[in-house]
Amino acid sequence: MLTILLSIFALSMAHASSAELSPLLGRVSAECKTATANVQKHVWIFKQWHLPSGFDAHDRAKSRHYPQLGNQTAIFKQLDRWIESSQLNTVVAEGCSGELTRESAYKMNGWTMNELEAESRKPHFDDEIISSVPMKLEAKYGDRVKTLCGDDEALIRENQLAFSDARGLLGYMMRLEQYKKDPAQAKPYLDDVIRMNKLPKDTQPAQAIQRLRQELVKAVDRIETAIAKRNEKAVTTVELAGARESAIIFGGMHAAGIKALLEK
Repeated sequence: MLTILLSIFALSMAHASSAELSPLLGRVSAECKTATANVQKHVWIFKQWHLPSGFDAHDRAKSRHYPQLGNQTAIFKQLDRWIESSQLNTVVAEGCSGELTRESAYKMNGWTMNELEAESRKPHFDDEIISSVPMKLEAKYGDRVKTLCGDDEALIRENQLAFSDARGLLGYMMRLEQYKKDPAQAKPYLDDVIRMNKLPKDTQPAQAIQRLRQELVKAVDRIETAIAKRNEKAVTTVELAGARESAIIFGGMHAAGIKALLEK
């Protein structure tokens, strides 16, 4: 039995879904209905745990040990069943913009679309290859599935930069707190904070920490703003697709926001 690492939001509108979730692959963690009685659509939100897009996962032997494999395999297997049985034909992907086709030049975790298409005819395509689940589905099914990118690459870059800034700010805060009773150890970190934030040269560690806290609040606000805008893009993509049954595959931090937008 596959370990359950997958949580799903089923967004039930005025349409009862014919697609059933396998209990061996995941569970429904929340669901809702819109107030619009004449809307005949149903949207699944798959909360994925993925490797960084630039991480090369070509080595299958190593891929078997990545903790993300269970989640990625479960999502692929469930959507694979629904597409094969013609219960679903529209998938919205995280991490790209436009529409994915077998001719797309995207590369995810080292895998190109051409490579995935060739691998899709071989054993263990479902549970040994870690790449974009939507890319794998497009590679396998081609015209049988409409694979849409529901993201914005400029917003992804802003999201990543804001996360990086937040990590850096936290790192300096931790070091200044750690060495607050050891001026010699604290000095290189304090000097960096003074230089980067254009603070007076006589700034003390406590003052530097206060400034870092202010900058961290700004970084978190940037993160939340970028996430919210990316959620809006995903929902707009679903709405424009107009599919009766569709699936959104995004990271877990997006799920609640996408669900809230679909409820409106």
